[in-house]
Amino acid sequence: MNTLLAPRPIPSFSPIEVGRLAACTALAGAPAGLGALIGAPSLPWGLSGAGAVLLGLGAIRLTRGRWLSAPFLMLLLCTAGMAVGLTIDRQWVGPDVLANLCFTAPRSFAASVLRHGEVLRATNVAMLLGGMATIAVVEWRARGSLATRCRKAVCGRAGFNLVCNSTMLSGMLLGGWLGPSIGLRLELGWGASAMVAVMVVGMVWGMAASMALYRGLFAILDRRRVL
Repeated sequence: MNTLLAPRPIPSFSPIEVGRLAACTALAGAPAGLGALIGAPSLPWGLSGAGAVLLGLGAIRLTRGRWLSAPFLMLLLCTAGMAVGLTIDRQWVGPDVLANLCFTAPRSFAASVLRHGEVLRATNVAMLLGGMATIAVVEWRARGSLATRCRKAVCGRAGFNLVCNSTMLSGMLLGGWLGPSIGLRLELGWGASAMVAVMVVGMVWGMAASMALYRGLFAILDRRRVL
């Protein structure tokens, strides 16, 4: 029998591989999905956002060393929180207000944080809760019970979690500042869907930046221990 004509076995995928694919697909589709959620879908910004998100996930993969680790889980939960928060905020924040948030935001960083928190209250709170929920999930996976973990370890994870939340928020604000000019240069236009897309992209790249800082800090500490 000719081996070229023999039926080939259907490739099987483990649950972990399926989870990896589902997680990356969900995060890459978040810019387009959230844009549709607020009633302002945009295919160019959805595709551009998906590409930028995948690049950011690749950067996290390089610094973290494995897929579906705590940073990826945190991004998934924060994105889910963003979806829930936007669903609530859109009741009184229209697409026009969201699109003009970057243009009406103050110049100083602290004032911009307050402005975003004032306009998108539910979104920011839900994202923060999603990020903090990562601690419970990671600790449960590690030992099966939060009660068995030492308080110092949990507090350490909580502190690092807050740092990641801060860098993601900073990335979102930076994306909001740079987004309009980038959209005009690339002739993509600007609207509510664009604002949501740059928020997701900024969140992902903010996480990538925190992972790079995390790796760099531990590399310095390891060198000092050796010396």
